[in-house]
Amino acid sequence: MSKVSSGPVRQLALIALAALLMALAMLAALLSAASVFAGGTKVGHTLVVSLAALAALLTVASVFAGGTKVGHALAGSIEKVDQGAKTLVIKKADGTEETLKWTEHTIIRGLKGAAKTVDLAGKEGEHVVVHYSVEGADKTAVAIKHLGRATPKVAGGTIESVGKGTRTLVVKKGDGAEETFHLADRAVVDAGEGLARGGESVGKKGAHVTVHRTEEAGRKVAHVIKRI
Repeated sequence: MSKVSSGPVRQLALIALAALLMALAMLAALLSAASVFAGGTKVGHTLVVSLAALAALLTVASVFAGGTKVGHALAGSIEKVDQGAKTLVIKKADGTEETLKWTEHTIIRGLKGAAKTVDLAGKEGEHVVVHYSVEGADKTAVAIKHLGRATPKVAGGTIESVGKGTRTLVVKKGDGAEETFHLADRAVVDAGEGLARGGESVGKKGAHVTVHRTEEAGRKVAHVIKRI
């Protein structure tokens, strides 16, 4: 399974720091034990060990709880681009709207040249797929794929089969009919606990999914697959 993440430099730095602090904690524990057996002060060394271990745990917690991670994806149409507030309003297929922030690190795909998020201004009504992170109440766009006028549709059902070599997904709908989707190059699977790429990440036969797809050259192309 290939995980999708954002802020790689910050996250790797935090992980490296956590590993370093853990190593220091272990070293302090060894020195403390050696000192105790050699007649050293147990209380002082225990305090050093406790502080080092606490620092390591707090750093690890910041990586997994406070670190920026892509956790979700959505498809919909651009309703509003607010350049001043650096926010983007997306209307999903069910009619609900999501407001997302963007930063200078937000990646834009599907537009010509070195596009930036502000280049989406004036493209209201056009469609996008957004990968975003959630930190507290804030949703921040990490990557945005511009689909143009291709309207994403949503299909649901249970997985019938996943073609490993062909990048296809067959879903059985409620009426028993089967629908075949081709996975987009950057198709993602949203399992509710982060995003993943690759056919092996879609799920097993019988799993319930919703597929956000577009029509391209006569094929149904899946961009976001949500496991229910």
